Amino acid sequence: MSAQTVILMTYNDLGLEASLSDSVNNSFRLGDWLVEPDLNRLTRNAESLLLEPKSMDVLVYLSERPGEVVSADEIIGAVWQGRPMGDNPVYKSVAKLRRSLGDDAGEPRYIATVAKKGYRLVADVSPYEAPAAVGTRRRKSDSISRQYAPVVGAMLIGVILAAVFFWRPDIEPLSLQSVSGFSGSHSQPSFSPDGRSVAFASDTDGGQHIWILDLDDQAPRQITFGPGAESRPRWSPDGDTILFVRRGSLWLVDADGGNERELVRHAYNPNWSHDGRRIVFERRYEVWIANADGGEQSRVTGVPRKELPLAPRWPAFSPSGEEIVYLDADVTPFADLWRVSVGDGKPVQLTFAPALSSAPVWTPDGAHIIYSSQRGGSRTLWKVNVRDSSAVPILTGSGDDDYPDISAEGSRLIYANRRERFAIVRSDRETGLQETLHESRQMIIAPELSPDRTRIAYFALARTGGVQIFVLPLEGGSPMQVTFDPQATHAIPRWSADARHIYLYYTRESRAFSRVDAGGGETEVIVAGWDWSVSNGASVSPDGSQIVYSRLTGQVPVQTLVRNLTSGEDRAFYATLEYPRWSKSGDRIIGALHSDQSFPGDIAECPIAAAECRVLAQDARVPVYSADESEVYFVRGIGSSQELFAVPASGGKEQPVMTMAPLFPLGPFYGITSEGDIIWVRFEQEASEIWLTDVSSW
Repeated sequence: MSAQTVILMTYNDLGLEASLSDSVNNSFRLGDWLVEPDLNRLTRNAESLLLEPKSMDVLVYLSERPGEVVSADEIIGAVWQGRPMGDNPVYKSVAKLRRSLGDDAGEPRYIATVAKKGYRLVADVSPYEAPAAVGTRRRKSDSISRQYAPVVGAMLIGVILAAVFFWRPDIEPLSLQSVSGFSGSHSQPSFSPDGRSVAFASDTDGGQHIWILDLDDQAPRQITFGPGAESRPRWSPDGDTILFVRRGSLWLVDADGGNERELVRHAYNPNWSHDGRRIVFERRYEVWIANADGGEQSRVTGVPRKELPLAPRWPAFSPSGEEIVYLDADVTPFADLWRVSVGDGKPVQLTFAPALSSAPVWTPDGAHIIYSSQRGGSRTLWKVNVRDSSAVPILTGSGDDDYPDISAEGSRLIYANRRERFAIVRSDRETGLQETLHESRQMIIAPELSPDRTRIAYFALARTGGVQIFVLPLEGGSPMQVTFDPQATHAIPRWSADARHIYLYYTRESRAFSRVDAGGGETEVIVAGWDWSVSNGASVSPDGSQIVYSRLTGQVPVQTLVRNLTSGEDRAFYATLEYPRWSKSGDRIIGALHSDQSFPGDIAECPIAAAECRVLAQDARVPVYSADESEVYFVRGIGSSQELFAVPASGGKEQPVMTMAPLFPLGPFYGITSEGDIIWVRFEQEASEIWLTDVSSW
């Protein structure tokens, strides 16, 4: 893992008259780019993008010395105040700048690397003259150091950009202050009751364990050393113990690191009640509560059970202990906030913006809930009013914010920041070389290659609202949105045999198996009332008259059915298959065969006219035909690294093709081009930092 910095964020009396025109005061031209440090923004022609604050600081520092060789140590001294940093943050910042600027380290047009000496800005730097119509207003005070200006500017522009999609009141900008710098990835912070220390998960020692950081002396210390990854520390309200997760169970450890003991088995994502007498946690996609000693465990019956392993519930007690907030998703990982009484109350929906979300926490007064969500485009923290469900983003200028916690007195908020990146890549089967076709900070899910091998369909959160279907040319370029209902979820695209339509799962007030023109338009309901979490699939026959799908119990197929789309009648297929798909001729169905509800199954080809399947490979999943159907590809493994294999469709020896890594746990979904290349989604994460901000002005 790369080195990280623990960051302290505090409100300052900035004395700032916020105006977009302030940005012209220190803006400059860098080659053909307009650089606006106050807005943390780069602009060229109609293209505009935001930089991370530290990356902008590095760029500004280099621009002040154009043509000079500047060492990494000099940059660390200026940008990171000389704090010891592992894994060279300068190298990482320069790499990010090059990606943003479209620069090439081999043939640099902006930033050149001088071996063993440092970096040199080679592009022309010139002042930016604002148009006459743009007024410039000066700050009331010049007390803000230049290092904070990009952050403040990013807050302002973030507010304006987000206002396109969501109304909210003005948000006070935040300033940043580094409080420690030590190697590793640090996440999942939890305040001590007195607010002087933070418990967090870190991989500083190589594995992921629980650490404590004293905010006064900034000295981290490790308190757990157990086997396997340890996560989700939650400090008890009395300050004596820390609750955490180890190997699928809840454990307690004293705050000094002693007296470890197992508390609750088969549980995760715990939280304390505010009086410290109870804990709430997840078990088997359900919400449970127990006494602080692990006794009297009981399920919260008001929370409906959902078998969606990629959509955790993240339960948390209200300050009164009478309610629990949790997340609930449909059949995708995109979830909304709900609350329910600890008894048998009826759940009440709090948000109506399904998105990747996690880790809600109540404010001490019980009036608001803070949670992480991608509902506004980038993953950041949102504040939701419990009374009227109104929501506003808490802008940090960096995105990918998660795991919030609020101090007991309610004046400070701590959270983790981790950069995530999704990319649709094309991997050459022979050489293993990868070509990035499209990259996004937002989750890209279920790429599906068209039958003519020219386009890729996938679903993702859209800036216009909702979860939408997009189509990307196989040769790369800009994706085209083809569904448009901003209040609906459109998921799991499947192409028609003639590549003119895309079949999909659609949900809004109701659920349906639907289709849309591949060029975009209104969705057409094919099968109403379709529950994708129970009816898995479906694959449409080449002539469009039938679908094959499987019914699930506990994520395992128990029956495969073929439905006539004209009559609506189902008939049982003779084999039980996961991921069933038609052949191009429509005379065969391929899938993962489950004869005894085992997981995984066996890759099998099942003729329609026969009553027996041919097993091609054992203990595998997700079969896909090659373009000419001479081979069958399949996957082994679960998690962030999975192995892709191929076997002749006629039977024979299987051959390893490639390792798909890093891979997001959802999936895998992939396709095979006419040339035998593999289309899949690569998922990458940078190490996580911990930030803290003063929210006493709320």
